[in-house]
Amino acid sequence: MISIDSKLAISRYKGISKEEYIIASEIQKFIINCKSMLDIGAGSGRIALELCKSKNVQEVTCVDPVKYENKITDKSITWQHKDWEDYYPKLDYDAILMSHVLYLIDSGNRESFLDKAINFLGKNGMIFIVENRLEGLFGKWLLKACRLANNYSALPGTDQAEDYLLKRGFEVKEHNFEVNIPLKELSSFGLEIIPAFLSFDIGLLGNKLPEISHIFSKIQCIPEKLIVAIK
Repeated sequence: MISIDSKLAISRYKGISKEEYIIASEIQKFIINCKSMLDIGAGSGRIALELCKSKNVQEVTCVDPVKYENKITDKSITWQHKDWEDYYPKLDYDAILMSHVLYLIDSGNRESFLDKAINFLGKNGMIFIVENRLEGLFGKWLLKACRLANNYSALPGTDQAEDYLLKRGFEVKEHNFEVNIPLKELSSFGLEIIPAFLSFDIGLLGNKLPEISHIFSKIQCIPEKLIVAIK
């Protein structure tokens, strides 16, 4: 699980706002006339705000246990500072978003995590899942870091989610895109930024950290995947 300190570090980097803006733009290609959305693991709420500004989404309930220092406040956004496991909505939603969330959930618990979300999805509702793709230099870096640490918790969970949603009777579409953020710009944060991408204790890398940091600094873009599931 990503530590709160690492989450706060990465949320302060201005490039992440760019990433969230691009994610929102990609989601807008698939969503129309959504009255209510649930954003699980909403972070600062930037994606929710961009979606509401587009007029395609009217209201968003943002669920995240962390109170970020750059948290968005807007009349179209309602905050629930709780873990998803502890929050029980009182209504069904037209759409549910999970952006960079599933890889933080143990693989054995992902289906039950999705099941709870599905229970609060309205008729003809849509689920949006965003995670990184294991492609290019970013994919090589992530796989190498996981292998050296003997910890694969940071790997994306979209394939597992896609298979499970198909079993649950959803129509599933896959949409790939890239976020052009040279990660060498993150070096100003020092090594604290790397655990935010890895989702495990940086100490697991031991003396391999300089090697991992060097590869990290060469990454020019982040390959991402959007899963669109229609009930």
